[in-house]
Order: sequence, then C-alpha cells, then structure tokens
Amino acid sequence: MSTHQPTSWAIRFFVPGYLILVGVGLIVGAVLLALYQPDEWFVAAMAAVGGATMLVTTGALVTVARGR
Repeated sequence: MSTHQPTSWAIRFFVPGYLILVGVGLIVGAVLLALYQPDEWFVAAMAAVGGATMLVTTGALVTVARGR
C-alpha cells in the first residue's frame, strides 16, 4: 500500500496566495489599461483572461486539495 505524503505548508499557502495576488493584479491592470489606453483593448482582454484563469485555477486547486 502506498501512503500519501503530507502537503508542505509552503505549498498549501503560498501557491494559492501567489495565484490570487497575480490574478487580481492582472484584472486590475486590465481595467486600468482599458480606462486609460482604450486603443490597447487586445492587451487588456488578454490580461483579464489571464487573471480570470489564475483565479479559476486557485479555486480548482483549493477544491481538489481540500481532502489531502
């Protein structure tokens, strides 16, 4: 039988924290870019998609890792 290794506290807290911090930063940056540089709509859209992806990934990571 195999046993599960305990999850490191650094991974448990720093990885979701990093994803949340960078994801929110990308979304805030996308909003500011859209407000002050409306010609850069593609860059703002890509930043918003990247930020949303990081937040969704954080949710999935926390949900899947809850049982470990």
